[in-house]
Amino acid sequence: MFAVTVAVLAATLLAGPAHAAAPGDGRKCHGLALASGKSHGPYQAGAIYAMLEQFVKDANETGTFNGTWDAVSGVTEGALNAYILSLREKEQSVEDVSATMKDLSTFWAKMGAEEVYAGHSFGMLEGLVLRDGVFRADPLMNLIDEVFGGDAVHLKNSKRALNIGIANLLNGTFVSFNDNFKTRDLIKALKASVAYPGVFAPFDAWNSTWLAGSAVWNIDVAAPILRCKHMGFAEEDIIIDAIIDDADELDTVDVSNYNAFEMGLRTYEVMSYYTARKALLNAQIAYPAVSFRHVVGPKTSWRQLSLDQLYRSLFQLVPISYSEREVSLQMKQGYKDAEAAMKVNTGGHKKYHIDVKDTFYRSGDL
Repeated sequence: MFAVTVAVLAATLLAGPAHAAAPGDGRKCHGLALASGKSHGPYQAGAIYAMLEQFVKDANETGTFNGTWDAVSGVTEGALNAYILSLREKEQSVEDVSATMKDLSTFWAKMGAEEVYAGHSFGMLEGLVLRDGVFRADPLMNLIDEVFGGDAVHLKNSKRALNIGIANLLNGTFVSFNDNFKTRDLIKALKASVAYPGVFAPFDAWNSTWLAGSAVWNIDVAAPILRCKHMGFAEEDIIIDAIIDDADELDTVDVSNYNAFEMGLRTYEVMSYYTARKALLNAQIAYPAVSFRHVVGPKTSWRQLSLDQLYRSLFQLVPISYSEREVSLQMKQGYKDAEAAMKVNTGGHKKYHIDVKDTFYRSGDL
């Protein structure tokens, strides 16, 4: 299983003691926005793992541990990872980082080890014709209760700014639940977050009907920005990291010899690329002074997939169903991609709306 021990982390990444930064001028507010996951929940966890390690490496170089994310947001499977992060206060030491990494690894290992859905008595046909979901989500809902429930659901257990985005099926709105809600309500929001349209039945709560937030928006970049602003930070003092649903760069390919099937896949690849980036573009236009630091997304192209992986990516009916092997492979890939992204972009302000300008504006000086 993908893991980094506390001992190794402490020995290799932190040569001396790290101290929390004192409040005062120059402080920054850090936010993390997690996309829907699109069958990449464990991938996100691996990427978060790498980012947390980078915080420790930075502390080793500067002698000061400036903490991690003050605000996190998540949609669909990203909501699960965001909620796990919110259950601990902003990490201020290597021990805190290690504990958070253990929480993420443990949760996704459990997801990979257990069945998260069940069939109807008369199979898929019953789900398609007589039910409002092809499969039953009872095992997944019970797992969420088991992991996140308990005797303290009447309390507010989130310890950092949190936003979980879900979609209201009745009026078509995107609703963001934050850490001011009690745990019992946030658990309901988590269950709604993984109510994949058509796959599972919609989730009923608060006299309404809910679906995964990705039915409306696949990532909520504005939430951590607004939470930081509410804490009193100016836009120029806000730094955002994001894990999106697709690669943050699009490869140039020669399509002259592609057949119809390959043309279709390439078109889907391009569409997915811009869909994943749309929220980042909108956020950078709306908040031009905010810095977007590390943006990570799955880099593996369909051209590099084996036939079984390609089949699963196109036809897997239950997006959140993973094997133990898939969880391990995804976490490793997320870690690797995030590590590579952070090496390329060391603290810069990545202006996504600049490098895609010509895609939207074909003439003039825009």
